[in-house]
Amino acid sequence: MLVAVGVAAGVAFNSTFQTWLARRVLASHPEFRASVGFVSASLGRITLRDLQFEQAGARFTVPEVVLEFPLLAAACDHQLKLTRLAGRAWTIDLAHPAGDPPGRGRGPAATAAGAPPSSRIAPAFAGLLVPLTLPWEVSVDGVELDGVVMLPESRGQAKVSLSGGGFAAGRDGKLAIVMDAVLEDPRVSAVGVRANLAGRMDTPRTFARLELKFAATAQGTQFPAGVELAGEGSATRVATGEAYAASLVTQGRELLHLQAEYPRETGRFMGTWKVNMRDADVAPFALGLRLPRFQADGAGGFDADAGFAAVHASGRLAATASELQVVRPELAVLGEIKLEADFDLAERGGVLAVQRLAATLAAGEPVATFSALQPFEFSPATGELRTSDATRELVGVSLHGVPVAWVQPLVTGFELTGNRVRGDWVGMARGGGIGLRSTTPIAIGDLAVAQGGIPRLTGLDVSFGVSLDYNPSGWQAEIENLVVRRHGTTVLSLDAKVGRLAQVGDPLKTTGKFSANLPAVLTQPVASAWSGLTRGDAVAEFAASLGAVQAWQARIELRNLETGAAPKVIRLPELAADIRVDRATDGRMVFNAPLTITADTRKSDLALNGTFAPVAARFGTITATVSSHHLVVDDARSLAGMIAAADQGGAGGAVPSGPARAVGPPWAGLDGSVTLQLHEVVYTDAFRVSEVSGRIELEAGKVKLDGVRLGLGENGRAKLDGEVTYDAARALPYAMVGEVGMREFDPGPIFQALNRERPATLEGKFDVSSKLVSHAMTLEGLASGAGGEFHLTCKGGVFRGLPASVQYAAESTGRVAGLLAAAGNALGGLTGRKEYAAVSSRAQAITEFVSGLNPIHFDQLSVVVARDAALNATVKDFALIAPELRLTGNGTVLHRPGSSLLEDSLAMQFTLRARGRQGELLKYLGALDPAADDLGYAACTLPIRVGGTIRQPDPSDLNIRLAALALEKAGVTEKATELFNKLLGGGK
Repeated sequence: MLVAVGVAAGVAFNSTFQTWLARRVLASHPEFRASVGFVSASLGRITLRDLQFEQAGARFTVPEVVLEFPLLAAACDHQLKLTRLAGRAWTIDLAHPAGDPPGRGRGPAATAAGAPPSSRIAPAFAGLLVPLTLPWEVSVDGVELDGVVMLPESRGQAKVSLSGGGFAAGRDGKLAIVMDAVLEDPRVSAVGVRANLAGRMDTPRTFARLELKFAATAQGTQFPAGVELAGEGSATRVATGEAYAASLVTQGRELLHLQAEYPRETGRFMGTWKVNMRDADVAPFALGLRLPRFQADGAGGFDADAGFAAVHASGRLAATASELQVVRPELAVLGEIKLEADFDLAERGGVLAVQRLAATLAAGEPVATFSALQPFEFSPATGELRTSDATRELVGVSLHGVPVAWVQPLVTGFELTGNRVRGDWVGMARGGGIGLRSTTPIAIGDLAVAQGGIPRLTGLDVSFGVSLDYNPSGWQAEIENLVVRRHGTTVLSLDAKVGRLAQVGDPLKTTGKFSANLPAVLTQPVASAWSGLTRGDAVAEFAASLGAVQAWQARIELRNLETGAAPKVIRLPELAADIRVDRATDGRMVFNAPLTITADTRKSDLALNGTFAPVAARFGTITATVSSHHLVVDDARSLAGMIAAADQGGAGGAVPSGPARAVGPPWAGLDGSVTLQLHEVVYTDAFRVSEVSGRIELEAGKVKLDGVRLGLGENGRAKLDGEVTYDAARALPYAMVGEVGMREFDPGPIFQALNRERPATLEGKFDVSSKLVSHAMTLEGLASGAGGEFHLTCKGGVFRGLPASVQYAAESTGRVAGLLAAAGNALGGLTGRKEYAAVSSRAQAITEFVSGLNPIHFDQLSVVVARDAALNATVKDFALIAPELRLTGNGTVLHRPGSSLLEDSLAMQFTLRARGRQGELLKYLGALDPAADDLGYAACTLPIRVGGTIRQPDPSDLNIRLAALALEKAGVTEKATELFNKLLGGGK
């Protein structure tokens, strides 16, 4: 048995076992975040080496600490007689403060601190000395501790030493504390503190008095002669309870004075306070921590019950502060502020009692005042307010001139400037709560908003009333008659309400209406990229419910829209839209947006409805339907053109200079599909499409047309397939490839729509096939920049592509006859003979022939039109077959940069073959080849060229040659034409 005890004792006092045991104990308490490298314990001494402790980012390291005390007495008699506590070269590193590292457990203290207030019960206050009653009988004879504290933010370091002892029953103990700090800031490079902590123990477990006195000095370039700060604080047990005192003094001036007592009989902690302090008094001793500039002067009293359930404070305070950016950068806008307050406040069981409160805030000039107009009590937990007279005004708030810059920290991404904000409120008890009402409107003059230094809004004068009701049932705020003006013109007006009931889970709800003067809105810089209006209003009503499930609803109307100036005022269509969006808890949205466009007596409708689901790492997925019963394109186009995008980057061609293009296409991050269901789309009275169906697919950054079909006229049909892509690396980032197929398509209405001044160039039931390619700077430029080949075929129709003038030819021959009579034998000298009787019959022949050219009623027509990347078109393989005419040809349409398709230059050459009556007429005129083909068609020897533009073809060359036929005989065509051209001034 003795051997076993000896072995156990040997193991227990073995340093290896002791170290292992200490580590196990520390490991079982991860909240301590401590470790130890070596432990050695004997009956009178404990040595710890490489002890480390971490809390809130501060690291405490001790190479060695020695404790000397009788271990058996401590274990058996609960007596801790510490004869020596020594630790050298310890380090406290505050240079890298941090919160709780992730993954670490939270200790009991942290859990208690994080518990809701209702679950914590404040311990009853029994004085400061009573809680210091020790669980063991303690005496401390010698303390020898010295080390280094590394200050945060690399501000420097401080050497600290503690020495002393003599703490025991009936004795006065003393602990000397010495700190010498060397700082990196040359303005205050050194701070020294000499302090004494004295205490008298009346029993081995209790203190009768504790007292701390210190004297601090600071030196540096800012204080070449040095500066001093002294202070003391004490807690003393007296016959009635405990008494406390604290003070700070510098240069013979008292900065802070606290006096308090805790009588046991009353169980209330009570005292007085007085402060007269400046930042210059304490900043030298802040160990390099920068303080805002401040000055505080005030005095008052305080008291509390034993559990601090009822706390009361009163007094007067005058304070100034500046350079608050050292606390938070966004507070720099406050500049220097001054606060004056007279208060008598109490908190009892969670209820705030205001007996007296008056506060004034100034910044060079008065900014705001707040005053309690009668005593009241308010419970933040229940929202209940109690007052002695509900008919009297409760509080008053006046904004004498709040700088707009003070609002800046609340508005991220924008810069605000403007005059000071002014206005007044009064509050009254209402329904167990409080109601605030504006007595004068809130006003902000010359308000301007910029974004990244770029002006967005300028020169706005804003005024509005505000009301707020708060009671246990909930709250509601209302903006009344908000009006935005510029140079006396109303830009915008708004009325809105927002509120929420107090029940858990009740949504935030808002309703309102606004109206806007669109021309005034569009004068603002934010709208400078859009075309303006000379007249127009936007009005809207809206409502929203914003909870776990959200719903938005709005009706928007655009009315009285006009553009242009007299006498060319253009009235635009009106728009009405009803928009509803519902959002589920998972972010999925269901939307419905029907629109109505009204122009004179015409009405168009268009509806967009579907769903949208957000997707991580992308914008989301959309499934939508675009539907319409009747849509007039001109009305929709003119309304859309009201606000035209400023980016006019054209299709094809060189990249225009100017601002950088957008980062991505409108569909970036989207996938899904949009289904088309358009019953009737009207382009002109003569041309419309019907039953538009199919889908637009958004997939992998592409937009695809999937099975888009539409009706053309009575029997025509068309199909469209293709895709649009975007590549930011390309000079022209947007690209399109596609195919268009048409059957029984009549282009007549389109030609008529392009040029209402002339009959349609081409009519008939055409089949069209094409493959299109386009590259453009903008999405809008893809259509106008489309290139490719169009194959057109038709089995019967009308062609008006040779607009020769019958009247011109007939009149020209008459003019020539008169000219020849006056000229005598001029023509005879040219031809060698006279043709007096031929003029009249030739004119009749020309008139009849020209009538057969315009129009040509054909049986078959085919043509290929190829458009290149420069938007130039080549017309080839033109072939027309009519009963008496065959026409073949080719040509070009050259694009004029900056002009429309109708202004492109036209150059066509045709070859004509004729038979029947047309052949006889040409033969009579001497303009027909004698040889005919198997079908009886013979070639016309007359060159046929058409120039000008698509809008205005120029047939003057043909007209001249036809008129020249009135003069010529076989073999002299060119000379006759030349003479005719000279006589008639070039044929004009």
